[in-house]
Amino acid sequence: MKEKVDIYSFIYQNKDTEYVKRLFNLFKKDMGVLKNIPMFSLIDSFVEWIRYKKDMGKEFVKQIDDDFVILPYNIAEIGKGPLDTISDTFIHRGYNVTAISPDARSYDNNVIRENGNLIFDVGEGFITSESKIIPLSNVSVDALITTLPSNDKTVHSMICNSLNGYGCLIGTYNDKEYGNYKEDIAKFKALKEYIQSQTDLKIKVYDQSLGSQNYNALYVDGIEHHCVKSRCR
Repeated sequence: MKEKVDIYSFIYQNKDTEYVKRLFNLFKKDMGVLKNIPMFSLIDSFVEWIRYKKDMGKEFVKQIDDDFVILPYNIAEIGKGPLDTISDTFIHRGYNVTAISPDARSYDNNVIRENGNLIFDVGEGFITSESKIIPLSNVSVDALITTLPSNDKTVHSMICNSLNGYGCLIGTYNDKEYGNYKEDIAKFKALKEYIQSQTDLKIKVYDQSLGSQNYNALYVDGIEHHCVKSRCR
């Protein structure tokens, strides 16, 4: 099956962006590459790593959707780009997905795109970019989703918005043999403990291993939604 995003072309066209540089640094850490090696000297391994992570992302969505929690129909993935998104898998499973990210403009056409950052200010969420500010309430979204590693401000804003009635799913998936695994798990544990200390928040926690792969998620319950995905297809 042809990839929706030509990974090689995307990397070549966006090699100088912070997004691709960040992914390359994660790849090097996972692979234990300590030297300052140019990206294109490792391009084949980099692309295969992205494909492997994409496959893990599909399995993560399957587990979350089948075993963990019933999400509302309208969800938003926060802070990701076309190479580390799980939006397309949620769409395939029947969800209506909005991408809220500085890299949203390069997403697949099936994703609703809001180019900018999600913030929380004075009791309300906003999507901000250089050209506009949009209240989150203006977007058809009931739950917010991201996976680690993710920007700390993004995660904090998602938690704050959960207090304002939005469901909030934060997950992580990684191979136990990869260099980022322990750091991701440590961040996930600290995040779980922080949320559990907030007495106004109800959470569910998911932990599942599949061979050397590990899948974790926590879901912060928002308001009682009028339309869950299973009723809205």
